[in-house]
Amino acid sequence: MSKARSDKIDALSADEVGRWLRPLIRQRTMLVPGASSRDDSLLATRFGGVPTGRGGERWPICDRGHLLSFVAQVNHVRDARHSPTLGIAFFTFFYCWDCGPLHPKKPRDGIKEREGFRVMAYPSLSPSQACELRLEPDASKGYRWQEFEPRFVTPRLEQSLPADVGFEVHCPPLWDRVPGNSGARQAWENWHVVARVASELTHAREKPHSRDRGVVLGGYPNWVNGPDQTPRCTVCGELMELLLQLSPSDVTDASWGDVWTAYLFMCRTHLKEVALRFQGT
Repeated sequence: MSKARSDKIDALSADEVGRWLRPLIRQRTMLVPGASSRDDSLLATRFGGVPTGRGGERWPICDRGHLLSFVAQVNHVRDARHSPTLGIAFFTFFYCWDCGPLHPKKPRDGIKEREGFRVMAYPSLSPSQACELRLEPDASKGYRWQEFEPRFVTPRLEQSLPADVGFEVHCPPLWDRVPGNSGARQAWENWHVVARVASELTHAREKPHSRDRGVVLGGYPNWVNGPDQTPRCTVCGELMELLLQLSPSDVTDASWGDVWTAYLFMCRTHLKEVALRFQGT
């Protein structure tokens, strides 16, 4: 949050806020429970069940030698309705509930940040190349290994703007006009203006504080309890883009804590650079 300010806070108009927010609008793909027609193909977007990989690949393991739990796979070509998308056709997401990072870890002893989870991303993956990844009978599952029932989704195109705390990163001039912890009455009134304009621009169905909530591809994260934690690529230093957000939902049985949200990021230029963040209450 910004430092408390003692100087006068000027009122914001809807027109002024709109000029700041319109250039920030990004498309996102909301994944809602259920599918119009169940797709059991290997390349279907699916949460839980049996994961798909390329022929010859093995089920990934964590750095402790345990099998990772399969969380989700997404057919980006077919189901990512937003534009522009990252340069991948298909990806899978695995997590280890024994050693996965609920909090960011700095690289240490040659172990990169993605210790405890894996993202297997494919620039292309045809049906002839795809195969089911099967568990090896003697593989170590770890104490908290989990297997989830398959669930299917329907994609829906939506508009997205940063969560309130995200304006500090994505629109500093606006953040300066709406000091987060000033406590001033005008600051709160300005926030109401921002929330109203943001909801109008994105046609949000949710309340302003949760307009980015959901299981989504792309867009801006819904930071639920803390500052904007969008990571930077360790190669180029640019802000990463949201690959997949997993808010508590009927889309998946996977959960972290009580009502925690998982945020999976990828660098648009360096597709092997991924990061995972969590926030919860």
